[in-house]
Amino acid sequence: MTKKPPLRRRLEVIARPVPIRWLRGPAWLDGEHVVLDCRAASAYEPFASLKDLVRALTAIHAPEDAVVFAERFGLLRGSPASRLVPPLARERVTFFTTTAAELREVVQVYSAVTKAVAGDRNSADFIRAWAQQLYEYVGDGTVMVCSADSGKLPAMLLDASRWVARTLTHHLRDAAPLVYDRTVAGESVPPGTLRIGLEPRSLFECCYLAIALNIAEKEPIDICPTCERAYISEDARQKFCTPACASRARFRRYVEKKKGKPKHENQTR
Repeated sequence: MTKKPPLRRRLEVIARPVPIRWLRGPAWLDGEHVVLDCRAASAYEPFASLKDLVRALTAIHAPEDAVVFAERFGLLRGSPASRLVPPLARERVTFFTTTAAELREVVQVYSAVTKAVAGDRNSADFIRAWAQQLYEYVGDGTVMVCSADSGKLPAMLLDASRWVARTLTHHLRDAAPLVYDRTVAGESVPPGTLRIGLEPRSLFECCYLAIALNIAEKEPIDICPTCERAYISEDARQKFCTPACASRARFRRYVEKKKGKPKHENQTR
């Protein structure tokens, strides 16, 4: 008789996000909004390119970035392929930029917590500074209750981790649990094979779900210091998302070092 794996492991195997259909296509800026032409848009499944989706969203800083994102992936909430949408769907630019900034912060705080627990001093200093801002914010009347020993690093690490979990939970509150037959979902399995899934209602929720899954599966996710995109590191020594970003950082350090030298030292003989 084959021994069943532990329940926790079985849950990890069967709990998966449910694919959704979304619209992407021609987009442009109209004042404070990004406009998507749904008449010329095409449908796709965001989960087929989830890592690229999160990387692109966390790279948004300017209105032009939001337009590029909408052309490649669609609006964050307003362009589902499964429901009727207007010919021209629109979303505020600030919704793109604030979502990108919060996702960057979630990833950065989570990464700093894991590194500080492993003994990294720079990450511990980051958490100390970040946690002080959290405590000041909580003092203004937010719901989150912090640890009693909030002045000590272990408590700060715990509160930072709780903030990450609370933020992800808050933005996934509308995602619905769904039990479905894997055959109906297009998988090559016999009928009667059910799976527990989580069904996001928007591209916005897809992004938060992707981060939550990466964290739950202990993927080494971080923010690139050069381009500020989220990325999964393939090596513990990896500090940048691509070799190109690493090269740009080295060149920037070289330029800054040259600027810091007295003028006569930079002159060649």
